[in-house]
Amino acid sequence: MSPSLNEQSITSIDAAALTPAMRQYQQYKTQYPDAILFFRIGDFYETFYEDARVISRVLGVALTSRSKGENAVPMAGVPYHAVDGYLQRMIAAGYRVAICEQMQDPKQAAGLIDRQVTRLVTPGTLTEETMLDGRAENFIACLIPLAGREMEQALRENPGHQAPDSNGGESPDKSMAGAEETAPEVAALALRGVSYPPENS
Repeated sequence: MSPSLNEQSITSIDAAALTPAMRQYQQYKTQYPDAILFFRIGDFYETFYEDARVISRVLGVALTSRSKGENAVPMAGVPYHAVDGYLQRMIAAGYRVAICEQMQDPKQAAGLIDRQVTRLVTPGTLTEETMLDGRAENFIACLIPLAGREMEQALRENPGHQAPDSNGGESPDKSMAGAEETAPEVAALALRGVSYPPENS
């Protein structure tokens, strides 16, 4: 027996069963499966399905629905003018947040409003002073797998230097020989985020 709609993940639902706005939401949620999607609707950032249940629990906001009955769609939202405080709490709780903005005036939209994800908020990408702890570093790292001559050249040309971090301090930039050396080095830095290229790049 399949679960009722309000217990399903939005990405598992047949797009044909969704409204145009929910298909748009599903599209971006599929692109950012590991993030909570803040979907701008008017004066609020709304979340639906599994994300609504998460932010209701983490932020203590009301979990409501767009309809009634067995197939009700869970939703929960936060006001856009106060979003920074909510983002800070989501990041502190260990979540990433994708911000999906309205790209046109709803009054001028012919049908579905154009929306796009304009920002992915993670611990390592915070730049707002109100959302950073000035007493702590905010290091991020970029890991680039190299082998053979590429590795030898990288070690010769970049034995290690200092680069500014997102708090304006210094961030160690190190070249590491392999996975066994990389793991303890990365752990010791107390990083807030790690980026790496796609597997096929």
